[in-house]
Amino acid sequence: MTDRYDVIVIGGGPSGLMCALTAVGGIPINPPRGLRALVLERFRVGQFARYGKLRITHRWHIMGTQLMRDLEAEVRASGCIDVREEEPALVVRGSRGAFEVETPGGRFEGGNVALCTGFFPHLDLVPMVRSVRVVFSPPEIEARHLPAIPGDTVAVIGGGPETVEFAQGLQKLRPEVVFLVVLEHVETPPPSPSRNLRIVAGRLAVREEHRVGLVVEIHPRSGPSSAEECRFLLVDYNSYALETHVTDFLQGMGIERRKGYIVTGPAGETAIPGLVAAGNIVTPVSGVLTALDTGFKAGLELHTNLYRERYGREPLVFPWLPRSGIKSHPLA
Repeated sequence: MTDRYDVIVIGGGPSGLMCALTAVGGIPINPPRGLRALVLERFRVGQFARYGKLRITHRWHIMGTQLMRDLEAEVRASGCIDVREEEPALVVRGSRGAFEVETPGGRFEGGNVALCTGFFPHLDLVPMVRSVRVVFSPPEIEARHLPAIPGDTVAVIGGGPETVEFAQGLQKLRPEVVFLVVLEHVETPPPSPSRNLRIVAGRLAVREEHRVGLVVEIHPRSGPSSAEECRFLLVDYNSYALETHVTDFLQGMGIERRKGYIVTGPAGETAIPGLVAAGNIVTPVSGVLTALDTGFKAGLELHTNLYRERYGREPLVFPWLPRSGIKSHPLA
């Protein structure tokens, strides 16, 4: 079965939901205008953004759960945006007016596609809020808040050698803790400098989460796999400023990428007509505010093109401006 949409949004985080809402309705004061959108989310809508504080200023923040709950409610109440969770994109092909997206659940056709996948490759770990922390800060800050006692093992997973430096900084400040470092994008690990700092090149998976701690599976590039008990798991987000394979479904599309990030124009446009991108996949460590902003710009780009195709004229993007356009605005 093939379903047809005006816009298919891949990624259900803040940029994806904002992009979908803007694509079907234009600027926020407009209701949906008869356009249809589909949001495909690999895990759960707002998975990463739900588990944190969205810092606005030094003193003012919004909890991610609150923002994503309200944004998701508006998307689902729109009546024209379908949301499919646990539905990852496997293949994308085509161009404007004739895109096709394959997922494990079926095949979907769309006139336009928005890539809002995010950049972080370990969203499946985020819900384990008791035992997993995605870290952005230097070791001086992380060591202070690390919930471990003498003799505990803390696993640290990262992309490259930067993670070893991060773990060494942690161990200097918390010498009573054993740190197990797993490097995903390194073929040969550097030698472990001490018994309390072990370094492995390979993959890590969580087998189970207890009330206190985790059981993780370590799959080294060479040698047998093993199970390890650890008190906590730190995910070194900053080390993933390189290819993370979250957009492997674009292979063969000719999308320009730099170190895994998609290169776009100011409105999220790519070299492929009808395909835009927004959020963390565009701007490294963008944060939710930037994700919302880029999602809005990409959605408005799609909406403008869709409105033009359907009605043969430009949408009234900002109704408070003179009808002759922004050039006649007194400050233009």
